[in-house]
Amino acid sequence: TTYPEHTKVYGIKANRHLLKFIYKSRDVHPNKSQIEIINAIASDKDDEEIPFFIDKHWSGTSSASYMPAHKMIEKESVKAITINSLVKKDNPYSTVLFKVDVEGYEAFVLKGMIDIFNHSDITIGFIEFNSDYIEKLGTSVDEFLAFLHTYFTIYLYLENDTIINASQFNYENLQNLFGSAYIHTDFILTTDNRLINNLI
Repeated sequence: TTYPEHTKVYGIKANRHLLKFIYKSRDVHPNKSQIEIINAIASDKDDEEIPFFIDKHWSGTSSASYMPAHKMIEKESVKAITINSLVKKDNPYSTVLFKVDVEGYEAFVLKGMIDIFNHSDITIGFIEFNSDYIEKLGTSVDEFLAFLHTYFTIYLYLENDTIINASQFNYENLQNLFGSAYIHTDFILTTDNRLINNLI
């Protein structure tokens, strides 16, 4: 994707071992001067040291939420940062696009973005939703859903290429929809329901 000149792009990665690959990708991007990469854990508080479990077998399951069961794990402390504090120097911002895939830590990341949700004109986001990972952190799934409903309309993308409005869904509704006690899916979040028409 090529972005307009006024766009600012932030990438936050906790796993320091992957930074060299991310830098390599950034350096060949046409907007490379507008892209900032930060080695941190996006969270709801700044400057805390948070335990992070690096999965040396499969980096995609590295997490601040839980320790994978196998032994190929490297534990280290990573400094936390809120997205609010990161982008406030770039105010005002009218349109915000975000993607969060952090193995169950999504609630903490989004709570650190509340100022953005309150002050941007339009926000659209894509997050992974894994009920098992969320509960491992001691977060109530229904409380997380209620938090999302406060700021967004939630849409679900189903396997039959349809998008449904889940703005009134609780955890039980999701379980009934997917026919499973365990839910692993993606959410589309938006503050402007007109945007969803561009995705259908």
